[in-house]
Amino acid sequence: MKTIWLLLTLALCIAVISCGRIYGPVKQVEALIEEKDAVLEEISKKIEQNPSLSGIAEARRVFDAKKDSLKAKRKAIKDAPQGMNVDWQSLLWHSEDHDKAMFDAMREKAVVACNPCPTGVLEGITQLQKDFEEAVK
Repeated sequence: MKTIWLLLTLALCIAVISCGRIYGPVKQVEALIEEKDAVLEEISKKIEQNPSLSGIAEARRVFDAKKDSLKAKRKAIKDAPQGMNVDWQSLLWHSEDHDKAMFDAMREKAVVACNPCPTGVLEGITQLQKDFEEAVK
């Protein structure tokens, strides 16, 4: 009887411990998404307040200040057990679509606000988007 209870307890402990291996890095993905959204909101505000090259430079400084943290969070996802359930990957993909939509909206707002935009503003936003995507890739 003791042996059966011991084996059941051991099986329960193994099941609880291995949950991370089943569901994957959901918490890490949520942390990355939360930080990406905060950074994109700050960048968007800087560009919206000042749709010029100096506004792009301010947005770049915001991104550069958070870039290492974003990379660290992305690395934590890569280093974590991937799990059998890939719901976390769909969260990540939806987040990437949201990021692209945010940058598209930034470009549109810049075009409306500074029609015609000075040379380099739209290119600056596009370069910022490429650097952002590279940091969270």
